[in-house]
Amino acid sequence: MGEHPARSPSDLRVALLQDIGKAGVSAGSALPSIRQIAKTYGVSKALVERTVRRLVEEGICRAEHGRGVFLAVEDPLDAVVEISTIGVVFGFQEYPKTDHPFYRQVFEGFQEWIAEHGYNQLKLSGWRTKSRARKAREIGAFADRLGGIIALGIYSDADCLLLRDTGVPVVVLDYDTGALGIDCAVLDNYSGMLALGREVAARLPGGAFFVSMWRADSADPAREERRAALEKALGEAGMRLPTEASLELAVSEGASVEGDAARLSPIIGSARDGKRPPAVVCDDSYIVPRVAAAMGSAGLTASKDYLLAYAGPAEPTDDIRPWPAIVAAYDFRELGRAGARLLEERITRGPGRAAKAAVGAKVVEYVP
Repeated sequence: MGEHPARSPSDLRVALLQDIGKAGVSAGSALPSIRQIAKTYGVSKALVERTVRRLVEEGICRAEHGRGVFLAVEDPLDAVVEISTIGVVFGFQEYPKTDHPFYRQVFEGFQEWIAEHGYNQLKLSGWRTKSRARKAREIGAFADRLGGIIALGIYSDADCLLLRDTGVPVVVLDYDTGALGIDCAVLDNYSGMLALGREVAARLPGGAFFVSMWRADSADPAREERRAALEKALGEAGMRLPTEASLELAVSEGASVEGDAARLSPIIGSARDGKRPPAVVCDDSYIVPRVAAAMGSAGLTASKDYLLAYAGPAEPTDDIRPWPAIVAAYDFRELGRAGARLLEERITRGPGRAAKAAVGAKVVEYVP
């Protein structure tokens, strides 16, 4: 016993149940004393007492006054996955409030696993706007009750480390945490945009322009990956991505469609110049309606006056469905499911070497 480090009641709970199961202990058998468990796992007696009390409350064990604590289930390994609550930390908008298809669909994929396993959820939202002290208080108040944590929309090493240090299994979605030793599930942004860029270049557009929903100084890690991949794809075809014409809509700052049109139309108009239509490549489907509306107000039509391309959901949402485009189509729900599978492995098997699951894109031509 004692193979797994235990830094919280959730850690100790998993390790204790796993070791009891491996030892073949049957229902009705007595657990070691509080002192013995504390010594075996190198933890305080207070931590053991809290963990054992939780096992009793869950019905996994029963306590008999003056006699000790006894196992109440036949297979304690089955009980490992019956942890009551999964914490979901949202860096951005909490589901279902968000209208962003990425956040909605990723969470819905994860939600399928939640429903299948019967977990409760504890939602902690808006972490991008909260102070570190508030985040620490927030997660610290609930860590002992959590079986695992999923983080969505967190793009900060400090936030990831704060979650990791709770001692609760953590999986971060859409942020490569390999350097931090934390499990993560991410979109393969570089390969997806590289394939999309090559498809765009093969159509010999009259120039190509990169439109991002994030400012260059934003914390979003996907932006630069996608931009670099597009530059490489165009470079292979002898084309250049003009940095001076690249556009950052800064959606979070609420730039108006009219303002976007004023900036976009001269760029696209000059690129046309009687030649082949230029390509407008968006790094996120969220901004496609804004870009298309801006173009439309300038008298420009997708597929006729410009080639629209973007990275987005495999199944177009209603707001992007009207416009024909070349799409690096991601199954965002699969990203949520991939993260769930990693979390399940950590909950049931205990700590291990950090793993990474990457979800790729399929390039398709979408015609309404």
